[in-house]
Amino acid sequence: MPKIKPETKVLIIKNLKSKSPAEVADIFNVSKRQVEKIHKRYQETGIVHDRPRSGRPHKTTAREDSLLVRLSKASPMSTASQLQEEWTPARLLAMVSTVVLLPRNQR
Repeated sequence: MPKIKPETKVLIIKNLKSKSPAEVADIFNVSKRQVEKIHKRYQETGIVHDRPRSGRPHKTTAREDSLLVRLSKASPMSTASQLQEEWTPARLLAMVSTVVLLPRNQR
């Protein structure tokens, strides 16, 4: 079941003021049950956005993740252990392009 975007959830709530849950479900191509759950959560909390999830925090940043993906695509036959050996902070810094901004008078 695809995730419903927050913007769509807001539109669902607005449409529920004048239409039945079944009609709204047909309009947005979702199940009646999903519409009912969105409406119930809105009535309980006053918001339609997903609540924060608990869980273990990420150890890497989005940038480090993209660099690791790039490294694994460059050597697709490498094992996870081999990638871990190559993937050190020093190696990451060497892979990242650095842009130096100069003041206007030094260009």
